[in-house]
Amino acid sequence: MVTESPIDSDVPAVLHRPGFARLWTATTFSALADGLYLTVLPLIALNLTRSPTLVSGIRFAQSLAGFAIGLLAGVLVDRFNRKYLTMNANLIRGTCMLALAVTAGSGTLSLPMLYAAAFLIGLAETVTDTAEQALVPMVVDKERLSRANSLVYGTQTVLNDFVGAPLGAALLGAATAVALAAPAGLYLAAVVVLLPLRGRFTARHRTATRSSVMADVREGVKVLWRDRTLLRIALFQSCSQFANMAFFSVFVVFAVGSSSSLRLSAFGYSLLITAAAVGAVIGSACADQVIGRLSGRTILLAMTGGLALCFAAPAAFADPFTVGAALAVSGFVTAVGGIFTVSFRQSVAHESLLGRVTAGSRLLSLAARPLGALAGGTIAQLASPRFLFVLLALVMAGMVPLVWRVTAMLPTSSAAGH
Repeated sequence: MVTESPIDSDVPAVLHRPGFARLWTATTFSALADGLYLTVLPLIALNLTRSPTLVSGIRFAQSLAGFAIGLLAGVLVDRFNRKYLTMNANLIRGTCMLALAVTAGSGTLSLPMLYAAAFLIGLAETVTDTAEQALVPMVVDKERLSRANSLVYGTQTVLNDFVGAPLGAALLGAATAVALAAPAGLYLAAVVVLLPLRGRFTARHRTATRSSVMADVREGVKVLWRDRTLLRIALFQSCSQFANMAFFSVFVVFAVGSSSSLRLSAFGYSLLITAAAVGAVIGSACADQVIGRLSGRTILLAMTGGLALCFAAPAAFADPFTVGAALAVSGFVTAVGGIFTVSFRQSVAHESLLGRVTAGSRLLSLAARPLGALAGGTIAQLASPRFLFVLLALVMAGMVPLVWRVTAMLPTSSAAGH
């Protein structure tokens, strides 16, 4: 007789929890909407202008919104009902996309409208991402946090990286208004799915005294600063984001074109980049089992080594298959490491502080991304992309002793961290 392992049976057990099932379904709708709008808005901008700077303004407006409201989003999540925050944020995103669809249908769509919509969507997205992470421990038992986060992460990766981009391009080929209305409908569907969700979704606070917003922001920063484990993990994540952005900001120059090192076409490059997403999907599917068997130290050390391998491979080999394999390994360990850090933070931070601790950690990573892209482009311009890749690989290898010290306070078994 074949018996089902406890880990395998945990998947339906998590999905059969009505609260998590609704949250996961709403996340599925919003993740597909994200994949669509992130593809559609820059392509629409490209039809309005051929300036690379003006087209990149879409992503800049979205990223700027994350910085503008990052810490405040944590305060909102810790003060108010997290379910209603998520619903209202999705309602704002859906309304923005619907307004763009109506404007496109009337033929009056303009770049400033796209920038304004991207900024408002970025504000709402920051609140949604923070609130959803804080909601998971409220609808899932602590021992199933890693499985729940694996399902959410895997779903988001598949819909953002595999489904959203081609579907968005196909819808845009049909009609601009249709391509804008589709994500609007998905965001609004996420609101409807969460509406019947029952339970307590406002954090319990240790004291009944309500402090000012700035005092709440300072408290969240202070908690993250004083908890050396959470702070060091957040800093490690931001360093990883910095290195990743430095790498991928110039990797396209290294890989695409007849004069490049890999001599790939644009289509070949898209397939090569997909290898990292495939690794991330596999990693998210296996994360619960890996986290249950390995220590937090081993997981983060493997993430460091996997990133070093990813950065070193194109510098050492001119074979796209070898480079693709390294990208897949990098995607796998990054997914497992990311899911572990989210689950660990959810399990150790008090629910009245989880929103602010999550927002502070995310803000460090958000700040690292543009800095990494700027540093990567500058170094590659002054030296060469290959020099940058070697430098990044050496930096990640040099981080191994630091990661060893950072993880000294983690549980010897990461399962104990649940």
